[in-house]
Amino acid sequence: MDNLRKDFIGKFQSLDLLKETLSIINTIEKNREKEILKYYKNKGINRKSVVITPQEIKKTLNKYDPDKLKIFKRLKATVASLAKKEKALVKGKLIVNNDKNFISTIYNTPLENIGIYIPQNLPSSLIFYCQLAKEAGVKNIVLALPPSQDGSVNPDLIAAASLFKIYKILAIGGRSAFPAMAFGLGGIIPNKLFGPCSLYVDHVKQVLNTFYKVPVDLPSGPSELLIFADSDIEVRQIEYDVRAQMEHGPDSRCFIISTSANLTNNLKKMTKDIKSQVSYFPVRNIDSATKLINNIGPEILEIFSRKPNRIIKNLKSIANVYVNVCSPLGDYSVIGKGCADPTYGMARGESGITISSFYKTSCVNFSLRKPKIDNPWFIEIPKIEGFKYHKKAIEKFLSKE
Repeated sequence: MDNLRKDFIGKFQSLDLLKETLSIINTIEKNREKEILKYYKNKGINRKSVVITPQEIKKTLNKYDPDKLKIFKRLKATVASLAKKEKALVKGKLIVNNDKNFISTIYNTPLENIGIYIPQNLPSSLIFYCQLAKEAGVKNIVLALPPSQDGSVNPDLIAAASLFKIYKILAIGGRSAFPAMAFGLGGIIPNKLFGPCSLYVDHVKQVLNTFYKVPVDLPSGPSELLIFADSDIEVRQIEYDVRAQMEHGPDSRCFIISTSANLTNNLKKMTKDIKSQVSYFPVRNIDSATKLINNIGPEILEIFSRKPNRIIKNLKSIANVYVNVCSPLGDYSVIGKGCADPTYGMARGESGITISSFYKTSCVNFSLRKPKIDNPWFIEIPKIEGFKYHKKAIEKFLSKE
């Protein structure tokens, strides 16, 4: 385990932090909007309500640059096209049992109500999440958007939200956002919470999931990039890609794995101002690089190589891979599936956001007639496991007249 991950885990194993997070959540659950307004007052944030009113939205849109709104509409159309293609992952039904006794059908249904938190400067993420949700068939979306000191919300976020039929928009950010949505401050109880966030906001989201059984999307903060390169030909592109992902915040991080000493040396010089966020791992060969990539399990992997397939064929623990192309194109859904993926090694077992994230899978089972099963071997399993009434229930069912 790398030192950065050790430091991260050490911070979030703190009992004091857990107590602080639970206190935030419990207080919001008990006092609801009053608690948020109290927080606003203590921080000098000029808001009298957590709800962004239609009048507030109209005022913002009246002053908004129409050319910027056109750009958002282009992004919306791009994500819509992606979502329609992704529906192949979830459409239809699968019959897994169909014999003379039983029929079982597995199928996907869209979530009905969801909550989405969007950080202050990410209208592209708002469009990505909302468009996928709408294309999936989600009925109601509650948004939580951080207010600034004067109480206003970033006009870019308001404009992006105006492209969708949003159930309610809340001016709530930081560690209060997810509890506020989870406990229904938006007028509904979401089936699931979504959204990219910082380490500490993500900690709240994960505590809600663990202790309050609130479904959440994935561990999603902060940004994490791993680059493998076997020469310094693309060193300037690599520098820009590193800086691009580090723009998401000071707790974002980057790994550079390379068989090229020239690349490592040149890149260290070019990124010395952000050296605390970048870790270098020189390797002798492709096999060593692949093993290290799988161990780290990055959110985003970039490969700059003349022989990328030598790495790709053995990758197991990745969420989003860009081969000889810059990852910021994925941030805006120009290529790939969009960039909302698990961080801090969680890509070793978690998947990123696709349209399937907004569905749940169900199975319906029917008995068609009195079962006639020769040698019902499965009765022996509850005997092995010590479940007397599992066995009795099955025997009773099979003996039906």
